[in-house]
This record gives sequence, structure tokens and C-alpha cells, in this order.
Amino acid sequence: MYRCDVHDINQNYTANGVREKMESIATQNFTDHSCLMVFIVSHGGMNDTIMGSDGSLYSLGDDIVKQCTSNPTLNGKPKIIVVQACRTNATTATVARKSPLIDDCDVAVFKSSYHNEICDISSDSDPRQGDTFMQTFLRLLHATNQQSIIHVNTLLAGEFYERK
Repeated sequence: MYRCDVHDINQNYTANGVREKMESIATQNFTDHSCLMVFIVSHGGMNDTIMGSDGSLYSLGDDIVKQCTSNPTLNGKPKIIVVQACRTNATTATVARKSPLIDDCDVAVFKSSYHNEICDISSDSDPRQGDTFMQTFLRLLHATNQQSIIHVNTLLAGEFYERK
């Protein structure tokens, strides 16, 4: 069963601000927590880079995933990273996969677009409700909280493929 408590919300971080935040996550004590979920909504670039509020890019693999997996109090606990970041055209799809950068079976990365594709973040976003991909992910996570995260991915992919 999924039960998520929001412990920390950060907005409009520069690329260095994101790096500093993730460095603090790498050293934080998560002993009393069962998992870590990181949500990112921004513009992105090629090769899994994401733009900070200052226009500088940071790396999904090096700056996010590696920091999450380096925390010893998260060993053996799920680390779920959900990313809505634009890349090349208005094509939106979903894929959850084990990160190729880390040989760790407890990391799942959900992305709103395929590698080397761009999605227009503004066209799928509502100022009050937020991003469509994120809202759908959270709705499905809540609705299927007795099932595996892989089931959430299957449903999420189905919803976005049906839109095409």
C-alpha cells in the first residue's frame, strides 16, 4: 500500500540549487521512511539533462539518480523519480525503467517523453491543477495503491498512448 507524506516541496531552483538539494538528500537520514519519491517539472535537453530556473542544465543521472542511490539509509528501499521535462516535439509518452546509470534494482524513473524527444510543457499544464503527466501519475498511484508500481506504469502508458 502506498502512503505518501509530503515532506519537502521546492520550486524554481537553479541548477546549482538542485544539486545542493540532492546532495542534502544523499546525507539525510531516511531510516524511518519506506521509500523516496522525487518529482521534477521543468524544461529539458538532450541526454537526460534538465533545466534549472537560471537556464543552466543539470543531469538526471549524475545529479538526481546517483545522489538518491548514494544514501545508505535508502538501501533496499524504492527510489521513484518522476520527470516531466520537454525535449523535441509535442509527443508525450511514458516509460518507467531502471536507470542505466546505476545498477540498482530499486530505482524506477518515470519520464513524460522518450529519449531525444521534446514535449511542450505548457500545452499539457493547467495553472491550478499542474502538469497532466504528473496529475495522471498521482491519480493512478492513489487508485492502485494496493498494486505494484509496474501496474501504475502500464496504466500510465495506456492513458498517454490513447491520446495519440
